[in-house]
Amino acid sequence: MIASRTVQIIENLIYKSKYESRSHTPESALILFFHIS
Repeated sequence: MIASRTVQIIENLIYKSKYESRSHTPESALILFFHIS
């Protein structure tokens, strides 16, 4: 359950990075990850 949730979050980050590459940074990804979880 948790694993599938993590995969979904990662897929969302990859999807967003394709369309928001200029604002997508490792830092923002970590912030978003910890904010959701």
